Amino acid sequence: MSVTETVNDDVEELYHIQELTNDDGTVDVEITDWEKEEYSNSSAKVNIEFRTPWGETKTEMMKWPKKATDEYKFVRLVRQCGYDLTGATQIHGDRVPFNNGSLVVPQQQSRRGRLKEYIQSIFTSSSDTDEKLGPSLFAFTILWPITSFLLVPLSFQDGDNVNFSTALGGLLWFAITFILFVL
Repeated sequence: MSVTETVNDDVEELYHIQELTNDDGTVDVEITDWEKEEYSNSSAKVNIEFRTPWGETKTEMMKWPKKATDEYKFVRLVRQCGYDLTGATQIHGDRVPFNNGSLVVPQQQSRRGRLKEYIQSIFTSSSDTDEKLGPSLFAFTILWPITSFLLVPLSFQDGDNVNFSTALGGLLWFAITFILFVL
């Protein structure tokens, strides 16, 4: 191997490191394989093999899932790659973050947490140049039900069930918005 080939290999490695380094300091690694390993005590593990930008092949062991829930790191990894558990064979070649010797997989999150995150993502702009829409939409979602709730006294005076239903719907909307955004 000549000096020129060594320099070119080093430059290529530095290029891969630069391209696969994320803003949060993690690097993206490529999943190359995974395999289920059975043990005599009836427990099973899954061995994930991946390649780093600097050319090393590493492995990480995770519990084999007994159900398709976020309590299992392997399930969260597959979902992070954009598949459900039945699509686990599709993660070959996918890139996932790697930091401090292990794959970075999202932590287990409650349904309420996932719903809150989803709702908040709807109210924020995905563009870097646009301002966040969250505060103005939040204000709208708070003010609309309050004005609807003010119709309750009118509904008792007129005996109008439509106003009462509108006011009750506004109150429920306010409560849901308060729970999702404030709590």
